[in-house]
Amino acid sequence: MLHDALEIADGTVLEADLAIVGAGPAGITLARAVAGRGRRVLLLEGGGREYEADSQDLYAGTNVGLPYYELEAARLRMLGGTTNHWTGRSVPLDANVFEHRDWVPHSGWPFGLDELLPYYQRAQEVLKLGPFVYQPEPAARLPLDPAVIRHGFRQIHQFSFGEAYGPELAAADQIDLVLHANVTDIQAHADLRRVERLAIRTLDGRRLSARARAFALACGGLETARLLLASNRQAPAGLGNQNDVVGRYFMEHLDADSGVFLPSDPNWSLGIYDRYVRHRNEEEAGE
Repeated sequence: MLHDALEIADGTVLEADLAIVGAGPAGITLARAVAGRGRRVLLLEGGGREYEADSQDLYAGTNVGLPYYELEAARLRMLGGTTNHWTGRSVPLDANVFEHRDWVPHSGWPFGLDELLPYYQRAQEVLKLGPFVYQPEPAARLPLDPAVIRHGFRQIHQFSFGEAYGPELAAADQIDLVLHANVTDIQAHADLRRVERLAIRTLDGRRLSARARAFALACGGLETARLLLASNRQAPAGLGNQNDVVGRYFMEHLDADSGVFLPSDPNWSLGIYDRYVRHRNEEEAGE
């Protein structure tokens, strides 16, 4: 069901089995999965169904580190989150990403790619992508040294999670989607080992709260860390930040031109790349 915090009485306590902060791709996916198991889900979104300048301004901030996009422009505060301007490019991580590298401090994952493969395949359906195929057939590959050149596909399907799943969320009996619900503080038990409630504020001054058996933060890499660090009344360094790592290790998409490939053999077929190149050229020409 769809609700608007701007229409909920001041002081109301919202309750559910699971409270999720953020109705972007992660929050929406989690809400649909948990509600499908018969649990009551409270999905809290700070923005509205459409772009709103006053709400978007809450994403502003000052960057004192490496150069980055303007914080209020890189992400969107509305139903569907940043998928509203996402280009829809999807590809699984490479197996070597999970490996320890001597020259990269703190590198290495506690598990490998195989652990994620079942979830990647489920994500294909959520993202409305095609079959889980990211490698060309051997016969279609160019005869290049595999130690130097690796082949792979990206699948592209641009869509807004808000537009794709908004009607389903609004009609779901087990989901309460609340718009304009800005979570400003996480209130934990005295032992700091479990969350008791969330403080919610609206731009018109209403004060609400949320209680649940479990809570999930799905605000993205920046806002999830910001909310944890801002929840510092009980833990001065920020909730969950006893090891001083909340907000660290953030990494944007890597994007660099590594070179130009000019095949020396005119008989080599570039057919597997043709559709993407042609599509990009049409986009750049405004067709």
